[in-house]
Formats: sequence, C-alpha cells, structure tokens
Amino acid sequence: MCLGQFAALSAMAEDMPIAEVIESESARADSDAASVEASDRQAQFQREREEINRRTSEAKAEISQAQRQESKAIQRITSMDKEANRLRGIEAREQAKLAQLKSRNAELQTKMEASQQQVEQAKSSRDQAIQSRREFASQVAELGQRARAASQEMNSLRRELAHAEAAARQAEERQKKAQLRLNEAQAKSREFEARVRQKLAELKNRTARFDQATERSRSKLENIRNRNAGLRERLQQAQANARTSGARF
Repeated sequence: MCLGQFAALSAMAEDMPIAEVIESESARADSDAASVEASDRQAQFQREREEINRRTSEAKAEISQAQRQESKAIQRITSMDKEANRLRGIEAREQAKLAQLKSRNAELQTKMEASQQQVEQAKSSRDQAIQSRREFASQVAELGQRARAASQEMNSLRRELAHAEAAARQAEERQKKAQLRLNEAQAKSREFEARVRQKLAELKNRTARFDQATERSRSKLENIRNRNAGLRERLQQAQANARTSGARF
C-alpha cells in the first residue's frame, strides 16, 4: 500500500470505524481490477479484429486473383473450342474430297474395262476374218472353176480384213492411250490421296492435342473453382468468427 493510501486510511480512520475503511478500500480495489480487466479484454478484442480484417483482406485478394484466372481459363477454352470446330470442318471437307476422288477412280476403271471389251471384240472380229479367209482360200484351191467369183470374194474379204485390222489397231491405240491416262490418273490419285491422308492425320493429331489441352484447361478451371469455393467458405467462416467475437465483446 502506498503512502497516499495509508494517509487516506489514517484520515478516514479518524471519522469512521476501521472495518468500514477496509471495506471501502476493498471495493475500490475491485473496481480498479475490473477496469484493468475490461481494458485488457478491449485490447484483445481490438487485436483479434485487426487479425480478422487482415485475413479477410488476404482472402478477398486471393478470391479476386482466382476470379481473374478463372476468366482467362474460360476465354482460352472458348478459343480452343472454336479452333477445334474449325479443324473438324476442314477434316470433313477433306474427307468429302477423298470420297469424290475415289468415285472418279471407279468411273475411270469402268471406262477402262469397257475399252478393254471393245479391244477384245475387235480382236475376235479380226480372228473371224482371218479364219474366213483361210476357209475361202481352201475353197479356191479346191474349186478353181470359181476363181473369178472367189477372187472377188477374196478381195472383199481382204477389205473386210483390212478394215477389221485397222479397227483392231485403232482400238488397241485407244486402249493404250486410255491405259496411259488411267495410269497417270491413278498415280496422281495415289499421290493426292497420300497427301490427303497425311493432312488428315495431321489434322487429327492437332484436334487430339487441342482436345487434350481443352481437357487440361477444364480440369484446371475445376480446381480453380474448387479453390474459390474453399476461399469463400474460409471468408464466410472468418466473417462469422468476427461477428461472434464482436457479439462476445
């Protein structure tokens, strides 16, 4: 007890009993202790509020950054979806060109087969003419008395044979030219088909890579959303704690 309090007690003891003086000082001490405790609690509450405000600011900053990342991820996914659709359209057009090319090759093959049949028919006609000439020559040898008529018929058969041979040669020439055109067309077709297949393979690979990148971006977006949900939950919990602490104090 300090000297001032002792002097006060001495002065009070002159006017009142000792018990009353002690009770008065005890009440004053309790009041001072309560005041100090309230001050400590107020300081503790202030520190907790500052900590909650700091955490709330950090959570808001993280949420803002996560939202920006989410917006960028959505824009990237949209762009990649557009590019994938464009590549699929190119692939469909190349497939249509390849189908047209196969149809044209089939038509050329059909024409080639028809030309081959014409050549065979011409050869058959020539063989028939040769056989007829041989038979007629045999008849001329046997029937000398019909030499004039046979000579005329021989000339006629020779003309027919010449026509048949000429037709056969023309058919063979047409067949050779058609074969050459077909070979050239098939070579160009195979070359073009190889380029188309290579291009289709590249397009499929690019589409697959875009699909994989899109899937990874979607997974990253899902992770960001989950993280945002966790941050929102933490913010709500911090706000609830702040309200609880404020209500308590």
